[in-house]
Amino acid sequence: MENINGFEPQPALAVACSGGIDSMTLTHLLLPWARKKKATLHILIVDHNLRPESPAQCLSTSAYWKNFTPHTHILSVPPYPSGNVLAWARKVRYNTLSQYCKTHGILHLLVAHHADDNAENFLIRLNAKAGISGLAAMEQVLHTPNLRIIRPLLDVSRQSLEQYLKQHNIPFTHDPSNHNMHKLRTQWRHTIQNSSLNTSALHRISKALRNISNLIEQNLQNPKMYVQFIPDGIAIPYPLFKNLHPEIQRLIIRHMISNLQPSLRLREKSLQNLLKNIHAHPVSIGKCIASVKQNLLRIRIKP
Repeated sequence: MENINGFEPQPALAVACSGGIDSMTLTHLLLPWARKKKATLHILIVDHNLRPESPAQCLSTSAYWKNFTPHTHILSVPPYPSGNVLAWARKVRYNTLSQYCKTHGILHLLVAHHADDNAENFLIRLNAKAGISGLAAMEQVLHTPNLRIIRPLLDVSRQSLEQYLKQHNIPFTHDPSNHNMHKLRTQWRHTIQNSSLNTSALHRISKALRNISNLIEQNLQNPKMYVQFIPDGIAIPYPLFKNLHPEIQRLIIRHMISNLQPSLRLREKSLQNLLKNIHAHPVSIGKCIASVKQNLLRIRIKP
């Protein structure tokens, strides 16, 4: 935390704590930092209510942290509707955490992603044929319109977190879904654990690609100058666009779509499909549709 700047005097910040090894370690590490900075630390436990034991585990986690701070809260979410349960859980969790922070004037949300998460992301996206931006490591500090999402543990391995927890005798809960071999991430985690793959090396590669991706973003300023808003969307001259490097094309498309549908998690497969077919016919992506008309690549919200 000492290398992360941008905190106001006596800041208020929140930490997302699931009760698992990663977030319990992060929360414990934050306590002395918060005392030193005279910060108010809100410990937020999101109950997705997807498992019968979930409410009891949330109560157990909350009871433990209430010994350290009164600002410990269990946040409930709407019932799971249908569809991709992991995508729903991720979206509803961040929406719930963000809303709490907004209501309580909190500008900083800390989450417990670590080096092994980066390594797993790298392999998952490499297998999906992602470009540089897709393979790049998660940002340590991600700025959203009303909130900074901070990941202080990105350079720390899962093994180190487990050792810390044991040394300090900190309780934690088990989520059986982390061992569900039907989940893609679990499959890759199992592959890494049963191979000679070096997660530290994969993490370093993804960090290097993050630096390259940021450098490309900086050099995007000139093409972005040609991006223009039109009555029903956003556009860029197609003759300019088609002569750009494919990686630059990817980043510009991401930039354009994020202006129209900020919440969309743009999949590499969808992006590849758009770039491959946009010259021939309109392409749907999320709530948007992309087409080439009158020498403009146009992206607009579907009617």
